[in-house]
Amino acid sequence: MTDPASPRIPPITPAERDEDTDQLLDMVGDFRNNNIFLTLVRHPRAYKRLVPWGTVMLFGTIPPRDRELLILRTAHRCGCTRV
Repeated sequence: MTDPASPRIPPITPAERDEDTDQLLDMVGDFRNNNIFLTLVRHPRAYKRLVPWGTVMLFGTIPPRDRELLILRTAHRCGCTRV
């Protein structure tokens, strides 16, 4: 698998944002301009479910070592070439 020259699903641009999108992006606070959230917000239902899950993954009770192994294993299973 080769890396694409541009993202398959591009992040939402400021011109595409509306009030609902801004409210969703407020869920992640200071991270609202990160490309991961700007891409995920294109699908509001998925975004609303993934943000709380990501918060639990990052700030929950999973030990950092186990969390990192989970991330690496997921990337490997998805065929990611960059980790």
